[in-house]
Amino acid sequence: MSTLVPKPCKDLQNTLIGLESERDGLQEMLQGAATTSKGGLVAQIRKLNKQIEKTQKALNACLEKHRP
Repeated sequence: MSTLVPKPCKDLQNTLIGLESERDGLQEMLQGAATTSKGGLVAQIRKLNKQIEKTQKALNACLEKHRP
């Protein structure tokens, strides 16, 4: 995220970055995973995608609320 984030929104931004990083790691693992492992990885990625979406919405609301 290239814009400056107000202090009240920093925790949400950090959470979002962490979730996206975790998802990226799982996606890399998925590329080389055995067929039997792929289902579990896909399920974890889907769960993270839902968390990312929820966190992104919360961050957007926070940014809107704390707009300079």
